[in-house]
Amino acid sequence: MLTFTSSGIVPVPTTLQIRLGPLADGRVRAGAPVPARALTDAEVADNVHAFTERRRGPRTAPCTALVLSGWSAARLTTLPGLVAQARRWGVTHLTLHAPVGSDGGTVEVDAAVVPVRRVEDVPALACWRGVAHTTAVVPLEPDVVRRLDRVASTLAAACPDRVVFTWPFPPAGRPAPVHEVVTALDAVAAAWQEGGPSWQVKGLPPCLLGAHAGRAGRSRNRWYVDADHQGANALLFFPDVVRFRKVDGCRFCAMDGACDGVAAAWLDQGRTPPLQPLGPGQVPA
Repeated sequence: MLTFTSSGIVPVPTTLQIRLGPLADGRVRAGAPVPARALTDAEVADNVHAFTERRRGPRTAPCTALVLSGWSAARLTTLPGLVAQARRWGVTHLTLHAPVGSDGGTVEVDAAVVPVRRVEDVPALACWRGVAHTTAVVPLEPDVVRRLDRVASTLAAACPDRVVFTWPFPPAGRPAPVHEVVTALDAVAAAWQEGGPSWQVKGLPPCLLGAHAGRAGRSRNRWYVDADHQGANALLFFPDVVRFRKVDGCRFCAMDGACDGVAAAWLDQGRTPPLQPLGPGQVPA
């Protein structure tokens, strides 16, 4: 099932992200607008219902995955009820984007995503041991890349289920230069050769990752709801929040179908080396 956007036709997402409030608290920024206020509990429930039960039909696709972000400790008492209701409406996978140092308590979710920029952030992963899947997201910002060896060493000991190294999305602060990122990832790969966590890289295309081209990951599109964008006014994460771009030569790349390209703003600002199409012999196994 497809939908029309300002960038053309895209598949209709089956994931819904709801930003409960305007909190930041060290979260990974991806260009989403900051809402003027928090959603009420009734608004949250209505939007979940709108994108699940009310989208069951021949021309619409109900969402089966739900991502909750922007929550505060004060909302923890209402989250269990929301989670239970979402399950009844057909949500089979629920992810919580957790601020640094948070503890979800009794909220029963399938996955927790924790931002990690410093060694001191890693212990926050231990708060989510009861969750089926934990992901540490490491933004590849200049300061983080400079200490990535220490962060990676501590992460390996913490044993998250997955680590995602993310080249920042606009309008976040400037990303680390690509050559510095690749060098830092070389050290991570060497240190994690045996027994390290599963990891991938987002925000950079395979052609810029050198030996780590096979680690390049894509991000799933999703509906994005906050207090200012509800129901029919919800945003599509791609292209309304984040806009990727490729160059003309990407059409001839053997990995074109598995690559998002690079954030359009970074490409316009010349923050990447030239994108080079990969031949069939260069495709990672």
